[in-house]
Amino acid sequence: MIPFLETLKINHPQIRVDNRSILDLHAQDIINSTGISEFDLLLGGPPCQAFSVFGNRKGIKDSRGMMIFEFLRITKDLKPKVFIMENVRGLLSMPFTKESKN
Repeated sequence: MIPFLETLKINHPQIRVDNRSILDLHAQDIINSTGISEFDLLLGGPPCQAFSVFGNRKGIKDSRGMMIFEFLRITKDLKPKVFIMENVRGLLSMPFTKESKN
């Protein structure tokens, strides 16, 4: 198991942890595992290395950069009242459309 998940389980055993990749996760999985069908808040932070000024700045040409679209897919499907997506400032100056991938 991933170390931070082990720490989370030790400190908060009542919290359900699903450590599947977001590529394998669907909104219905989240609804089924939580028993919640309406979400007030969705909080996430897709990997930032592809956008960071301290990295190679490959954006969505980097597979980690494509994870933003997966976060948005889950957000669209869950339809929370509010969502917060944390990332790095470099994201603002990168091409952000799938068409810019080629």
